[in-house]
Amino acid sequence: MVGWQTGRSTPFSFLFAGDHAGASEGQVFLDDGEAVHSVELEFYSLLKLSSAVAHGGLSGNVSSLVLKRGYDPNVDPLINDSLKLEEVVIMGLEAHVLQGRSISAVINGQPFPQFSIQFDPFMSTLRFLFGEKARDHKENDESSAESAPLPLPSVL
Repeated sequence: MVGWQTGRSTPFSFLFAGDHAGASEGQVFLDDGEAVHSVELEFYSLLKLSSAVAHGGLSGNVSSLVLKRGYDPNVDPLINDSLKLEEVVIMGLEAHVLQGRSISAVINGQPFPQFSIQFDPFMSTLRFLFGEKARDHKENDESSAESAPLPLPSVL
């Protein structure tokens, strides 16, 4: 069993694996990791995450909905500094549909940085990188750009 301090300081990922129609959904439960009766005391938050992919990956959407807001990790100094989303991964895309396309994304109304988007045609996955993982990827891309430039595919 992983203690809450170790678990909260480990970056996490959201993985979306669509059904036959390209849809998926799940829930995320957050509490402070210490309260014994957080559900009874309503000291927790519950998020619903969903994704929908159409046309083999040419279009798609990932969304979150707050079902319960009883705990806010943003105001908990022990959690706010350590709780980090590292990546969002969308699995099961059709590689032949996306191969060679330029991928773009918008998050909260803002364009997502191109260097933070990865498409893996062999695994049929699309990754959106955040925080340190995105910075590391950008630095690696910049240092290897002269020897092997790789065009990024795109979803419209």
